[in-house]
Amino acid sequence: MLTVQNMMKGSNTYAERFSVTTGETLFEEWCGEKGYQYIRLGFDTVAIPNFYQLNPFVRNLPDYLVVTDNGSRLVQVKGTFNFKEQEYRMLPEFISLYSSPDVPLYYAFCITDKYPLLLSAEELIGVYESSGSDRQWSDGKVYRNLNLTAEWRVEE
Repeated sequence: MLTVQNMMKGSNTYAERFSVTTGETLFEEWCGEKGYQYIRLGFDTVAIPNFYQLNPFVRNLPDYLVVTDNGSRLVQVKGTFNFKEQEYRMLPEFISLYSSPDVPLYYAFCITDKYPLLLSAEELIGVYESSGSDRQWSDGKVYRNLNLTAEWRVEE
């Protein structure tokens, strides 16, 4: 079975692409292990006609609302440390739209079956800015590898 670590390529078969353990799956398993209640938000569970014609803020709704004994968080799950410049530029607006003092916006980087690396949206801005130089995919999209380490691992 492929995992998020073995990132999919256009050459993967249809069956291979749908056998991948996604970041969302890893995140849900982690929430279950911790006894956290999670509610799925956003559009990742269904195909939306003309999805890319939707407003970018609608397309980028957080993936989950997570409820714990210590409060709630909105969480955007990522299955890679590569973070798009376009999304980075929108982070201040995401914070304004989705985050609140009582329910902050977090990003969970779920790459392996280990615990997620969890950053607030504000922390992510600083990590992106200090992550080095821009790279570019073949489609022209600019991104940076965040080079995250275990120091960002969520506390137990």
